[in-house]
Amino acid sequence: MTEPNNEPTWKSSLPFPRKWLAYVAIKFIVLAIVIYVALRYYGLA
Repeated sequence: MTEPNNEPTWKSSLPFPRKWLAYVAIKFIVLAIVIYVALRYYGLA
């Protein structure tokens, strides 16, 4: 389903809907940092 302005509903629920690509990129960056820190902690990286 799309809203009248032709944007999917998941985009309008984001904290900043017009910057959804940056929002997704930031999530991946944070996830990568968490994985890196976890690997360093366990001595695997």
